Amino acid sequence: MTIQYASEIAGTFSFAVSGVLATEDKDRNWFGVAFTGFVTAIGGGSLRDMLLGSYPLVWFGDINFLYATIAGAIFAFTFFHRLAQLKKRCCYLIW
Repeated sequence: MTIQYASEIAGTFSFAVSGVLATEDKDRNWFGVAFTGFVTAIGGGSLRDMLLGSYPLVWFGDINFLYATIAGAIFAFTFFHRLAQLKKRCCYLIW
């Protein structure tokens, strides 16, 4: 496993977590959380690949990206309140 590959997997996990945290003010259910996390984690890279004409899409060829997305969504859904407090605290310190 290269550093680049590990960074891509970690980034996918992180984007899934940020997508779940974006559902903070909405009615949180499993489907909505999973869908938002999936679109956030996979959507940008998929759009990039389609615009560049790079097929098949990266996450079609490597199942680990889907595992990272699912793990990120489950992690963020499980620890949602703790992560939301951390997000508010960090944003408060930055601004």
